[in-house]
Amino acid sequence: MDLQDLNIREDLHLQNKGGSLVKPHACYTLSKDETLEFFRFIESVCFPDGFAANISRGVSYKEGKITGLKSHDYHILLQRIIPLGMRGFLEKDICDTLLQLGSFFRQLCSKTLRLDVLEKLEQQIVIVLCKLEMIFPPAFFDLMVHLAVHLPQQARLGGPVQFRWMFTGREQSLLWHYSMNWVVVK
Repeated sequence: MDLQDLNIREDLHLQNKGGSLVKPHACYTLSKDETLEFFRFIESVCFPDGFAANISRGVSYKEGKITGLKSHDYHILLQRIIPLGMRGFLEKDICDTLLQLGSFFRQLCSKTLRLDVLEKLEQQIVIVLCKLEMIFPPAFFDLMVHLAVHLPQQARLGGPVQFRWMFTGREQSLLWHYSMNWVVVK
């Protein structure tokens, strides 16, 4: 109903059929068969030792979800598997946008960064987010999606992200120590 009130995305407006409202299928969703086929694609992907965990372990056919992965595995999904795996299931403009988003994060997370590349990334992510706004409904865009705009600037100020996005063992133990609940229930 919000999309109708805002008078946007007419293809996603609720439709009155037989006295009940029906939500149309969005262009970015997969049918059950397509989801199963995408899961089979994920299971067929092999990586070199140490590059990524066995991502196929997180695939749940019963629930239709991918769960139980570590953050690095989700990065691999976003940067490499989803842009390629969605080809053939989604429209070309959606696949191209997902490919550009994956390329943005892959370049941003590289071991070496160049200032000219970071400047291009700052411009590209704005265009990619605008394309995503044309695909997904407004409810998709929260603060976390907007933060991608600031990542190239943060990389320019702080250097490569692999030194800042993870805590060392010492830092983790300190954070664990400070976050412990020292109250003893008797």
